[in-house]
Amino acid sequence: MLTANAKKHQDALDYYEHRKATLADYLWRAFSAACWIVPVAFLLVVGVVIGGIRRALRRRRESACPSCSHPASKNDDSFLIPDRVRSLLT
Repeated sequence: MLTANAKKHQDALDYYEHRKATLADYLWRAFSAACWIVPVAFLLVVGVVIGGIRRALRRRRESACPSCSHPASKNDDSFLIPDRVRSLLT
């Protein structure tokens, strides 16, 4: 009985190995550089890094010299200073 099933069992194991190798091949192709997933992910990471650097540099420049007479940035809330509002209303 065992020898009769040994051939079927070996065939099943071979088929399983074939399917596992096929799945690994498909996944390798899906995430390889030839497809669009990896380049898009790379560009997203590069954009996030550049955005973070720009934001850090902008915050450093604004907080480095608060008394400078550089033009107000778009994040400047100096228009809410009460003395300035009073002078605009009178």
